[in-house]
Amino acid sequence: MRRAGFVGIGLGLLGLGLPAFDVTLVVRDVDWLPIGGLIVLCLGILAYWEGRRAGRSGLALADPRAWRRFSKNRGAVAGGVLVVAVMLVGFVGPMLAPHPPDRIFDEGLSEDGTPAGPSAHMMLGADSIGRDELSRLLYGGRVSLGVALGAVAIAGLLGFGAGLVSGYFRGLADRGLMALVDFVLSLPFLLVAIALNRVIENPALWTLCLLLGLLSWTTLARVTRAKTLQVRELEYVQAARALGATHARILLRHVLPNVLGPAIVIATTMIASMIIVESAMSFLGLGVKPPTASWGSMLRDGQEYLQYAPRLILLPGALIVATVFGFNLLGEGLRDALDPKE
Repeated sequence: MRRAGFVGIGLGLLGLGLPAFDVTLVVRDVDWLPIGGLIVLCLGILAYWEGRRAGRSGLALADPRAWRRFSKNRGAVAGGVLVVAVMLVGFVGPMLAPHPPDRIFDEGLSEDGTPAGPSAHMMLGADSIGRDELSRLLYGGRVSLGVALGAVAIAGLLGFGAGLVSGYFRGLADRGLMALVDFVLSLPFLLVAIALNRVIENPALWTLCLLLGLLSWTTLARVTRAKTLQVRELEYVQAARALGATHARILLRHVLPNVLGPAIVIATTMIASMIIVESAMSFLGLGVKPPTASWGSMLRDGQEYLQYAPRLILLPGALIVATVFGFNLLGEGLRDALDPKE
């Protein structure tokens, strides 16, 4: 049940995030993809909690003792609450947005051309060209979180897989993969982003995810490799090898559960880093392109009106800070909860 719960949670987040990449499932003018994603996410959470009563799991994330340590950490709980709140804003909020994010209203600008303030029609006022600020914040959260989670998913698959293979098989595979890690680390991220922006006139969001993922998997690969090197020398792993267990069985049954905990912690902190990087790239004009809303692009658009409408900077900035702070607290809490020494 726990594994089914994890799968359900992953599929639910996927369904909630795909609309940010223009993937829809429209039936009778209703996009059912985020609605279905929310339902699957709730079912996945229920399946996980029901699975806790069915017995223990080999995964560190499913260890009841780890969750007890996590629940006693006030900072970790606060980070988890912040992350859940931001997820609701980013993934569920667009379904409750009062207006389309790109619709321009005549009453959105005052007579002198400055953004209109909050009103009954626009609870948070309008942006620099008369679009509803609340709707753009909600849709922008889905884009920012979608890009960050997509990039971390790509980096996680590459880094975790490379570190696992490199640390377990060693030899030529280890030398080749670590040489690739050194090469990726030598690439200047900003110059690569600028070059891509010049080559591709209007890059899609999945292109941005791919760029961020391909340039950020190295830390996870090195940490996973170090942990795998340690686990492969343990007595029960050597005993399984002596009994004739295949490499695939040893990796899945004995090595993977022991190296997954540190990888989850790193992936959590990477989400915070990806949000900052995406916001910075969008602010510099290298990320999300207009009229698509993201919190970083909203910071860029509102900087010229800081004197007249500081809310255009403060609102997306506060959401970025809350998101990064929440994921950092959550990552530190998971690190302490999943510590094998405890």
